[in-house]
Amino acid sequence: MLLKKKRNLIFISLIWILSILGYVWLIKQPFSQQISWLAQTHKVSLFICLVLIKIAGLVWPPLPGGVFNLAVIPFLGWQLAYLSDLTGTIIGVLIDYSLAKKWGYKLLDKIFDEDTVNKIKNLKVKTHRQTEFSFMMTLSSRLLLTEISYYAAGLLKINFWKFLAGAIGSHLLLGVPGYYFTGVLFSTKTIYLGVIGWIVLIPLLLKIKNRYFEN
Repeated sequence: MLLKKKRNLIFISLIWILSILGYVWLIKQPFSQQISWLAQTHKVSLFICLVLIKIAGLVWPPLPGGVFNLAVIPFLGWQLAYLSDLTGTIIGVLIDYSLAKKWGYKLLDKIFDEDTVNKIKNLKVKTHRQTEFSFMMTLSSRLLLTEISYYAAGLLKINFWKFLAGAIGSHLLLGVPGYYFTGVLFSTKTIYLGVIGWIVLIPLLLKIKNRYFEN
């Protein structure tokens, strides 16, 4: 499990580094202005595509749906890119929750490994702490790049609205600063501010994850 977490952290770092390098390369190309123009001209269509890709990545976790949302920040801005991520997440939560509630562990056995499924079976949630539990569970899932919490909520019969509130809360906590600092990094005038922001943000997020989910 520890090895898997390290791989996830390395994967996040690689995506972040490659995105920055890719953007630096892209803005130096003669066709970069055309891409920016196309993105602005077809903003609605691009937004819808990003939402659909995000949903697909949530329903089938091996698909890296969120990567595309980050990639369009230079062309749409971090606000619209984040909004597409949040919209796709809300719809994806509904789908994952409904599928898990209807099909149960038979479905999860086809998506997640045996250890993950067993951990879900061992989870216990008190009724009056469902929103708090949902918040921390989805927070951990986002840090580990897995949508296990969205399926787990349906299996554990957590109240959907309480779970949705927790899921949105954790999404805002990680997503807003994450997209903002990534947007800052894409700006050549303030790249150092973006780097400082991520240096502060990443240890803070890892501390939250370690406090609640590694013991």
